[in-house]
Amino acid sequence: MKTRSLVLVGLSALALAVTGVSLAQQQSFGARWLERQEAALSRLDLDAAQRTQLDQLLADQRAFRLAAHSEIGTLIDQTQSDLRAPDADLHQIAANADRALFALLAEGRGLRNQRMAFYDSLSPEQQAEVRSMLANRLDRAKRLHAFVGDLIDQAP
Repeated sequence: MKTRSLVLVGLSALALAVTGVSLAQQQSFGARWLERQEAALSRLDLDAAQRTQLDQLLADQRAFRLAAHSEIGTLIDQTQSDLRAPDADLHQIAANADRALFALLAEGRGLRNQRMAFYDSLSPEQQAEVRSMLANRLDRAKRLHAFVGDLIDQAP
């Protein structure tokens, strides 16, 4: 009995340690992301009105991401439930998923239009800086794309 208790305590301690490391990494990632974002925004040399407009746009985008994440989680749960039904209609399940995802896509396009309107309001110098920042993001996306491609190539 003592051995089993020690093993359970050890496993619990390991789980807590792994969870703590994971949370620390997530917080560290979030902090680094915010630092990079603020450094990039400082290079734009925005005036007070532009910064207020951008802060509102960023807040709207964050709210959208949080809501979309929640909606996709609900969609996954509902789809899992629907698929477990003995008379599951795969065509209907796919149509429901399409409707939910297309609604998110439409809302995302609205935010993209707001970002483009903000971009259009910037000076030519600020627009050049935004394009440079986007090119740097694409460099990181290209590396991620290559990594995922390597995973796909190695998959059975």
